[in-house]
Amino acid sequence: MAGQGEFKNGKVIEMKRPANSKVRHGMASCGFYGCTRDECRDAAARARAANRADRERGITRIGQSAELASEHGKKLIAAGMGVLDIARKAGLHRDTVSLVISGPDRTFHLDTLEAILGLPVPSDDYESELRVRIDATGARRRLQALATRGFPLRPLAPEIGTSKETLADLRSGLRRNVSVAIDRAITRAYNRLWDADPGDLSISARSARDAREHAERQSWAPPAAWDDDEIRDPKARPRGCRIREGERFYG
Repeated sequence: MAGQGEFKNGKVIEMKRPANSKVRHGMASCGFYGCTRDECRDAAARARAANRADRERGITRIGQSAELASEHGKKLIAAGMGVLDIARKAGLHRDTVSLVISGPDRTFHLDTLEAILGLPVPSDDYESELRVRIDATGARRRLQALATRGFPLRPLAPEIGTSKETLADLRSGLRRNVSVAIDRAITRAYNRLWDADPGDLSISARSARDAREHAERQSWAPPAAWDDDEIRDPKARPRGCRIREGERFYG
């Protein structure tokens, strides 16, 4: 997807979204790639304004030392927070958090470091969301519904913060329970993507077609078959279609 990026010497630099881009709607980068959604254009405009203000004040946001964020991250870990906990609360990828904490001599964008530094050290009775497990019915149905829309698991995994294999086990029903954190991440992804175009995530037409065909063979229910207050209820049944859950058909 080609689009308008930043200006240089009075000219617009054309930017092309990488094939495996993890850029999402609402991010400044999405606006830089030429996305016309209001939230993406607004985010890009805010980023440009912040960069101009920083330059005028002599502040450089890139190439900042990770030393302080690394020390703070280690305090968070010692207090009971895992890397994935920190990543979720900071809005960062877990690999980025790991690199910051393990590499005080590395440099990162200031926004990344501030996202970690802004997390308070939890109290002694802190319990990670990852240790609390709930019924996986809602997670399974949401992943299945996204497949009917053409969303395969591989591009969803980094956004949700877990492996493709874990998502496959959840979607197929092999895992009957899921952590609260993963369930919430799946719900957030579902709420944003259930009516989206897979191409918005740089998913190829072939991959999207394969996902839809697999969902059809499995007789999975689409998003329209579920109400938000019923999708996680094991006793609820889909509307307007005949689907299979386990070895039984409903609808």
